[in-house]
Amino acid sequence: MTPVQKFMSHNPTLLASFGEYNLYEHPTLGDTAPIAMITPSGLLYNTGFYDLGDFEEDGLALCIETRTSL
Repeated sequence: MTPVQKFMSHNPTLLASFGEYNLYEHPTLGDTAPIAMITPSGLLYNTGFYDLGDFEEDGLALCIETRTSL
């Protein structure tokens, strides 16, 4: 099972989409964990952001640049 399949098997809540980038609440840790992102290429990343307001302006670009695997 890939990391994305394992993550999605917990039915995470989709918080937002920016184009093909999908942002999810952590399925087991909720809002005590950073928002997770699945990229158009199917990779799962920890965004380092805890609130959707953090994505305003260039938050998505910064997130993509500094992403960390989950």
